[in-house]
Amino acid sequence: MDKKIVSTILTKIGYVLLDVQATEKAIKLCAKVALPRLEQLISGLGERLNNGEYDRKTIGQMLNQLRERVTFQQDFEDILGRFLMNRNLLAHGLENAPGWDLQSKEGVIAANTFLNKLLDDSKLVRSVFVGIVKSWCIQSGIAIDNEEFTKLEIPESLQKPILQDAYLRNNA
Repeated sequence: MDKKIVSTILTKIGYVLLDVQATEKAIKLCAKVALPRLEQLISGLGERLNNGEYDRKTIGQMLNQLRERVTFQQDFEDILGRFLMNRNLLAHGLENAPGWDLQSKEGVIAANTFLNKLLDDSKLVRSVFVGIVKSWCIQSGIAIDNEEFTKLEIPESLQKPILQDAYLRNNA
């Protein structure tokens, strides 16, 4: 397989990992701020934000905790489930992703498809949880610190070179 194609996929893995981490931060922020466990509602916002308990939980644990406070529509539950499953494949076992192989054209296409789907799901999940936090801030009369939310986005200048799949489509 062409080294440039493999390098492009490896670069994309790094980008998708950063994007997924930003989504994880958004989920944890939502759990800390907008939808904390009932016993933590009386805690001040600053205390909840500095609560390291949230930071030690896995993303699956955080989603389960959020489900104790809110019921998601089934289609969003399906997306959350797929996001979590694919996030875990990215973090713990890419070789188990369907069709994953960087030695063949078909494998590279499967790798690229997997990464694109995870990226799409990550952005959608993040936008929902950021939206919940922003709505909570408005309803609570708390000024929205756009700089804090900007940390949850990957700058567009980094996105364009990595996400241009034309090279992969034409050369894989």
